[in-house]
Amino acid sequence: MILLLYVLLILILACVLGYYAIIYYNLFKKHQNRIQGNFAQIKVALKKRLDMILQLLGAVEGYATFEKETQTKVIKLRSAVSRANNAQMNSIDTMSSTLLGRLFAVAENYPDLKSEQVVQKLLAAITDIEKEIAEKRYLYNDHIMEYNTLCDLLPTTVYARIFGFRHLSYLDFAGEEEKRPDITIK
Repeated sequence: MILLLYVLLILILACVLGYYAIIYYNLFKKHQNRIQGNFAQIKVALKKRLDMILQLLGAVEGYATFEKETQTKVIKLRSAVSRANNAQMNSIDTMSSTLLGRLFAVAENYPDLKSEQVVQKLLAAITDIEKEIAEKRYLYNDHIMEYNTLCDLLPTTVYARIFGFRHLSYLDFAGEEEKRPDITIK
């Protein structure tokens, strides 16, 4: 009778642990999928920014002589976005912000260009995309924080270790926001 009670107790305990294992595994996967989705959205926004820079380059070309190198850089950056990981995303963002800063400087130096409707629309669209990128970075890092917190708290930390879920790194653009882009026109 006691043996049957122990077996029953072990079965109940195994069922409870199995239930929580499934719940927590799904919770970690849900967070990972949300993080991957946010990362993909950041890539899309960076591609949009680079597309707008290319369009702005086309509109500005008549007023200032930009090297072919600038256009080539933008095209290379755009293709690099789809393959980028967290670490590479920082350098892509920095390079595209620098290019964008140069373009804004050109637009500021040419009043005729600034008054053109196409350029105005492109500049407004780029400003909107900059806000979108900032929002998506914030959401991404917020979801990373939630996921990492799950990895640290009991009892989820036990299940995280069992299933191999590890801390993920934040998108770190440290110092980039405070630093003004170099806007020297050659």
